[in-house]
Amino acid sequence: MATLAARLDGAAPGGAAISLPPQAPRLLRRPLDEATWRARLPRGQVHLIPDRCKGCRMCVEFCPQQVLTLSDAMNAKGYHYPVVAAGKQEACVACGFCSLVCPELAIFAVEVEPAGVSVAPASACHEAQP
Repeated sequence: MATLAARLDGAAPGGAAISLPPQAPRLLRRPLDEATWRARLPRGQVHLIPDRCKGCRMCVEFCPQQVLTLSDAMNAKGYHYPVVAAGKQEACVACGFCSLVCPELAIFAVEVEPAGVSVAPASACHEAQP
């Protein structure tokens, strides 16, 4: 056990120092079409019915994007209900975890079209063949 502690401290069992190779620099890779890719990311908007909420924090804890936080305000039942965190209005991806874990069905997310991206109508995609 003493040798393990010595190795963790950076010393060899004989007392000599262990020299570790320097960390290789991390390269950040980005796709060439990053702007197009980011524009296609799903976006969502969270809707809440505050009077149904019982303050269980399930939606706050399970949100993968950390979009939700508890508010300082209380609903009619006396519970603090969740709200979208400051600066996270565009972070929701409409995954639906919040609505899946809410026992009171007080919250849901809907997918919205990202700003600046236009989607062609379905009829324009399928032109009539003569």
